[in-house]
Amino acid sequence: PATSWDNMQYAFAANGVFRGWDLSFYAADVLDRKWHFIQTPQPNTPLSDRTVSKIKMLGFAVNISEGSWLLKAEAAFLDGVKYNNTSDDKQRLDALIGFEYMGIAETTLSLELANRHIFDHEARMQIQADFVDENEMQTALRATRSFLNETIDLTALVSMFGEKWENGGFARVWFEYELMEAVNINLGLVDYIGGEKPFIESIKDNDRIFADIQYSF
Repeated sequence: PATSWDNMQYAFAANGVFRGWDLSFYAADVLDRKWHFIQTPQPNTPLSDRTVSKIKMLGFAVNISEGSWLLKAEAAFLDGVKYNNTSDDKQRLDALIGFEYMGIAETTLSLELANRHIFDHEARMQIQADFVDENEMQTALRATRSFLNETIDLTALVSMFGEKWENGGFARVWFEYELMEAVNINLGLVDYIGGEKPFIESIKDNDRIFADIQYSF
C-alpha cells in the first residue's frame, strides 16, 4: 500500500535472559504478510484489486535449557486478520511448542509443533480463495550435522501440514560450506509434497535445486 501515516508500522520487544532460560514479550501494529481481495469474490464476477491490511499482535516466547535439551514455546494473538471469503476481520491465535536435542556430537535434532486457530471461522473460508481451516496444524522436523571442524553443515528439514500430514508440505536438504574466510557456499534441493490443501497440491511438481555463493566483507 501507499506510504502514509496510517500505514506506518510499529513493533516492540522486551527480552530477558536468565540462567538457563529466557523470556520475551512482543507487540506490533504492522502490515499483514499476505494480501486479500478488496471485494469478496463472487461467481462469474471479475476479481477485484488486491490489498494488504494492518494487523495487531501480542505475543511471547520462552526457551528453557536443561542439559542437552532446549525446550521452547511461543504464542501470538493476532487481531484484524482479513480473508477473501468473509467481509469481517478475524482474530487468530498461533501457538508453538518444540525442543532441540544436542546430546550427539556435532548434531542438532529438533521437533516443532504449531497450530493456528481462527476464531469465528466460517465454512466458506475453506474454499477458494482462502483454503484455511479453523485449526491448521504444522509439524517441522530438522536435523543438522557438522563436519570438518564445522566448515560443512548438512541440514534436512521436513515441514508438513495437518494432524496426519494430510495437507502436504515440503522436504528440504542443503549443505553450507565455508570455502574460505568470508566465503560460504550453499547447495540443496526442495521437494514439494502434495496433499489435500489445494494450494500445496498445485505446486507439488515444482521441486527445485538451489545454489548460492555468499561473500561477506
